[in-house]
Amino acid sequence: MASSRPGRTAPPIEVSLHHDLSREPYDLPLTLRTRVPPGWPAVQARQGTSIQRVEIEREGENAWATYQAVPNAGTVTLAEAGP
Repeated sequence: MASSRPGRTAPPIEVSLHHDLSREPYDLPLTLRTRVPPGWPAVQARQGTSIQRVEIEREGENAWATYQAVPNAGTVTLAEAGP
């Protein structure tokens, strides 16, 4: 997960969200929660042209990003964002 060496960041995380249901009414954004490296202060979630800045939630040793994603709208890329 996170690198222990200063100056090195973990690679982005890619999330795919697909379904084969009809577009109506199943084209609404869903809320996803993904575990991220504990050293990330915040996350940039990008899907197509949509970009969200997400603050990290911490539970013990784990760090989580909660964000919105639209099914069948392309891969969501989660990357470390600065403080």
